[in-house]
Amino acid sequence: MIRPRVFNVVAISLLLCLATVGLWVRSQWTRYIIAVAWIGDGTRAVDAIDLDSLGGHLTFQSNQVLYADQKEFDRVAQSFHQSHFYFSRLPAPARPLFRGRFGFGYVANAIWFPDWLPTAIFGVLPAWYCLSAWRRSRLARPGLCRNCRYDLTGNTSGVCPECGTAVEGKAGVNA
Repeated sequence: MIRPRVFNVVAISLLLCLATVGLWVRSQWTRYIIAVAWIGDGTRAVDAIDLDSLGGHLTFQSNQVLYADQKEFDRVAQSFHQSHFYFSRLPAPARPLFRGRFGFGYVANAIWFPDWLPTAIFGVLPAWYCLSAWRRSRLARPGLCRNCRYDLTGNTSGVCPECGTAVEGKAGVNA
């Protein structure tokens, strides 16, 4: 029997898989940007990490904005407490440009990949769970040997004639 923790992980993985499918489909018409920004330590800089979804691709990007003017930096820094979370929904441009082989690519501060990749990664665990549950249900059919799945209909000996496994009770008599 599968433990409840494993089932919870499978359920979360399934939800993430469905969320990435939704994001994948929506990214064909709408651009989503999620950003987290914070003040750099000891410098006049604002650091940010962006997740951008556009045209069936996800882009992770890290940015650092350096301010030459101390007054401008102080004005920006006042808007931040510890960190700043930003979410935006924009119309998608007509033709997003993604270079690279099979939709994968990188530049100095960004990496992008197709949306199907996280969908496939998050879908592996639920697929494995469903496949193993299906196999368990097929192997546990009444009237079949649990070891070799030989049909035990009419067997009164209590032993599988194919592999010699002991049959619980006389399951094959009336199956």
